[in-house]
Amino acid sequence: MVQDSHGTANGSRRDGRHGMASVACVPPAPAPDGAGGPRERARGAMLGLAVGDALGAPAENLKPSEIRRRWGRITGYVVEHPAGTDDTEYAIFSGLLLARHGSALTVSHVETAWHEWIADLDEGPFRGAGFSERGTLENLRRGLAAPISAQHRHAWSDGLAMRAAPFGVFAAGHPAEAARLVAVDGTVSHDGEGIYGGQAVAAGVAAAMAGAPVATVVAAALAVVPYDSWTSRSLRRAVAAAHRGERAVRSAVVVGGYPWTDLAPEAVGLAFGAYAAAGGDFATAVLMAVNMGRDADTTAAVAGALAGATCGATAIPPEWTRPLGPARGTCLPTMRGHHVLDIADLLTPETAPATAVGSRPAETFLAVGSRPAGRVGSPLLERSRELGEGWAQPEVPGNCAQAPSPSGAPGRSPVSLDRAQVEGLLLGLAAGDAAGWPAARHRAARMPDWTRRLTRELDTFAEHNATTTLPVPIALNQPPEPLRLGPSDDAEWAAFTAESVLTAADGTLDPALGRDRRTRAALAVSWHTLAGEIAAAAARAPEVESAVLPLRARISVRAGLGNLAAGLAPPATGHDNPHYFDDAACVRACVLALVHPGDPERAAALAEFDARYTQDGDGVHGARAMAAAVAAALGGAGPDDAVDTALAQLPEHTEIGRNARHAVKLARACAPAPDATFALVPLLEHEIVDHVYSYGIAAAETVPVALALAAAARGRVREAVPAAVCLSRVADSAPALAGALTGVLGTAAALPDTWRASCRTLSGCALPRLAGTDLVELAAHLTRTT
Repeated sequence: MVQDSHGTANGSRRDGRHGMASVACVPPAPAPDGAGGPRERARGAMLGLAVGDALGAPAENLKPSEIRRRWGRITGYVVEHPAGTDDTEYAIFSGLLLARHGSALTVSHVETAWHEWIADLDEGPFRGAGFSERGTLENLRRGLAAPISAQHRHAWSDGLAMRAAPFGVFAAGHPAEAARLVAVDGTVSHDGEGIYGGQAVAAGVAAAMAGAPVATVVAAALAVVPYDSWTSRSLRRAVAAAHRGERAVRSAVVVGGYPWTDLAPEAVGLAFGAYAAAGGDFATAVLMAVNMGRDADTTAAVAGALAGATCGATAIPPEWTRPLGPARGTCLPTMRGHHVLDIADLLTPETAPATAVGSRPAETFLAVGSRPAGRVGSPLLERSRELGEGWAQPEVPGNCAQAPSPSGAPGRSPVSLDRAQVEGLLLGLAAGDAAGWPAARHRAARMPDWTRRLTRELDTFAEHNATTTLPVPIALNQPPEPLRLGPSDDAEWAAFTAESVLTAADGTLDPALGRDRRTRAALAVSWHTLAGEIAAAAARAPEVESAVLPLRARISVRAGLGNLAAGLAPPATGHDNPHYFDDAACVRACVLALVHPGDPERAAALAEFDARYTQDGDGVHGARAMAAAVAAALGGAGPDDAVDTALAQLPEHTEIGRNARHAVKLARACAPAPDATFALVPLLEHEIVDHVYSYGIAAAETVPVALALAAAARGRVREAVPAAVCLSRVADSAPALAGALTGVLGTAAALPDTWRASCRTLSGCALPRLAGTDLVELAAHLTRTT
């Protein structure tokens, strides 16, 4: 997995849910013909990993149709000098670490090794590694320690799964011990689903090392991950579809609309699907994984480790093993010269019994499904507890006047919406959206295909020819309106949400439900309607990745709608999502605050209900914070109180919570100066904005920036929005969020007439059916909903 420079809680048993006996300890089974003893199986697992990695590397990031056009069906090596990638080298890295410390391995050992063997070395030119590894190295070099070192955008990646096989080899016959050890290793670089993916692989290999049949290997993997996790759902769907072949397995787990392929739930699902479809046969499993594409080096490496442990090294075709020598150190120079067979031998001494950890005291093994400290039980149940019951929060009867305040005080008096504030919200959001540089690209989506293609080609030409600007009349003989200043995706998704607010108030739904519940019902209908369109588009597509959708949206929204179309419901639609952390729900949350003006807690709860369709974690926290801030401002709060209300919604231990508090502290330190807002820009750029990513769409960046600028500007939209636009990496949504909050604080009167005229009409670049929507008229309709 390389992007190079080119459901039971508390660890209880799941016997009833999986229909299986406990696999905490798998007794050794008679070896199939040729499988041999522990040493032979260990060599099969490690060599199988390396072979799968080398076979799959050329097909990485390709679709099956692209593989067929290049090579037909891959049946062997398709390059002259096959070699392993980061999958093999990181597996060697973890294997050496495990051989050194054994079952006494600690997070401190792992963190020290990352520093000594990788992070603290002069790596020279970029050698290539997965995004999760790059993010981890960036954090370690900044002085962050585990588990915070694993707080990056790819904590769910398959970077742990790709190096998990050695833990199964070491803990042969003990899947739960393998899962415990790999979680220790992964704490430095991964979290959540990234840990679960590694645990599933380690447990599966541990079971296979004891000679377990395929069904028991799969069950062992499922037993060590939460039942309602993305990894478990993906694995179960893949294995259930295995008998129907490659296309069925891909359709069951591949995330459409997501360009990167390093998702642990997806890769682990594809690997186990291939292994199950092959009945454990090595060549069949590995080649199926290779020909399904996506993160083919990792999926084939995992399938190879599982099948290699099942069948032993002698089952691997010699023509596949002969070309592979010691690691070249392409990604990890310190691993150069190490051979996977040496790692296998280190982890399984000749004198080892059939179950390599069988001599250890039984009390050292975890119960089936148990988690290391801090990772106990169901991730969705944990998230629900963390957020105060979250998405499933009960409705408080009646309207916002009857809702209890956070302190438990009597209900507030009703707060009527002020049209000037509502206009300020929508126009401030639209102005910030329009001013950010990405809006021009979003709007250009309405241009003909040939003009967009020409733009891409000219960008490439300019880069190759060291040209800074290359003006070309791409709108020649074309209407230029899409290229003119105006709002784009953020404003259109805000209007999409406003439609549900209007539906809840138009008498269509039962008035006895109360306004909040009617709004939730209207949101549900809107999301399911869109999901139906997504399902129809997917059904017409030859491959999951090829579906042509009737809208443009963030990855989180596309993935959430895909999950909804596939039959999942919130909160799983937002949890099983590669961009759960982005800010797509934050602009929607600003509009939902209109349902509960002056009542931040109820506004936050409603925003979370909506956010759970597409987000999890910081993506939900950010939505709650923006809804609370806007609701407070609608109720008369000033800038400081509105910002503090938002901060109260952000748990301190989260990235968004830490960033927001730090950003606001910086803002308030600058505030006495007359140019405080502009002076704050470099501080936010260097201390809040993450420069690892090309687009700053994470809620943990954009929401803190918006809150800080609102505070520094003292609620003045004319200062907050231009300052946000200066932060180019977060200029897609941070200006829109800052504009929404300060637009409410200053009302529409604070916006220049020129911006009002330019930003009041939607173009339909993201949601075509909204083309021509007038935000001023929409504000008038929304005002009448109270």
